[in-house]
Amino acid sequence: MRDGDFTHGVLVSSGRFTQEARDFAAQQRIRLVEGTELLAGIAALAPERAAELLKVATEGEFLTPTCPACDVKMISRRSTHEGRKYWGCPGYPACKQTIFSVANAPG
Repeated sequence: MRDGDFTHGVLVSSGRFTQEARDFAAQQRIRLVEGTELLAGIAALAPERAAELLKVATEGEFLTPTCPACDVKMISRRSTHEGRKYWGCPGYPACKQTIFSVANAPG
C-alpha cells in the first residue's frame, strides 16, 4: 500500500483471520474479507456472473506460491547450508523473494 501510495487496502482469504490480524488490519486501514463473506458475495451475484467468477478463481495450480514481487510461480529449493526446504523465486539472483513456510514444498 505504501509503494502505491494507497490509503486503504483489502485482503481476501478463503479462511478466517485471527483477532491479532483483525486488530492490525484496522490500524492499517485494511479491510479483511473472510471466506464466508467472500462466498456470500459470490452467491449474491447473478448465476452466470458467479459461475464465470468461480471459473477464473479456481483456474491454475494452487499448491505452489506466487512470488509477491514478480508474480510468477515459485520453485521448491533446498538451502545448501542447513538442507531446509523453501520456495524461491525463479528470478534469483535478481529477485531474492523466499517463503520458508514449506508445508507443501515438494522434494
